[in-house]
Amino acid sequence: MKEWRLIIDGERSGNENMAVDEAMLIGCEHDLSPSTIRFYGWDVPTLSIGCFQKVRDYYDRCLLHGIPVVTRITGGRAVLHDMELTYSVVTNDAALFEKGINGAYRVISGILLAGLKELGFDAYLNSSRLKKNGSENCFDSASGNEIMINNRKVAGSAQKRLKNAFLQHGSIIMDVNRDRLSLVFGDENVSMMDGLNSCMNISRDTLMKTILKKFEEGLSIKFVHNGLTHFETDLKERLIKERYSYQDYLYGRR
Repeated sequence: MKEWRLIIDGERSGNENMAVDEAMLIGCEHDLSPSTIRFYGWDVPTLSIGCFQKVRDYYDRCLLHGIPVVTRITGGRAVLHDMELTYSVVTNDAALFEKGINGAYRVISGILLAGLKELGFDAYLNSSRLKKNGSENCFDSASGNEIMINNRKVAGSAQKRLKNAFLQHGSIIMDVNRDRLSLVFGDENVSMMDGLNSCMNISRDTLMKTILKKFEEGLSIKFVHNGLTHFETDLKERLIKERYSYQDYLYGRR
């Protein structure tokens, strides 16, 4: 049985969280890091922007309300990370990597869905693209194979692939602060959002443990608790200084 690393992190800044995910991806690309699942939190509510988005309007609006902004290396639309369980999967395992973007996405979404169903949620995979024109809020639209409950999107993910490895990270919404979301996206762009606890009260720890069990079953792997390697830690610090702390990166000039 294959062993994967499990990192259960505390709350970090947006810059640090994105730098950790990127450092693990680069390490895995060069066989310097093991296949990993990381669960993590955010020290304050933080807006992450997809790497292809225009971000100036959101940056200025968030600055006004004291909400930090970070640009992801993955695509997709903006996510306000607040009351959620955030995960990242990094691997160069051919069993996942060779399935391509959509294949790997379907596998991981299926595992997350299985975990939610075991906990009693009436969740399902979206079968058609639901997009609200003009909305840059990730959770105000849904692509195929994204997880829904009561026609509301409860989990959103994005992926970055290199030659030999990929990163998929995403958010599973526990609760929704509509006032805070409206400050960023406007009232009209939060209509499709909902959290798991609107259906059933559940702790992040219970959700995480159930998802981990489904990953082990679905991928025939065993998790080993560990932290970042020296290579990843050094690269994370360099990425924070050289990339994630600069507004030029936020504005897409990279």
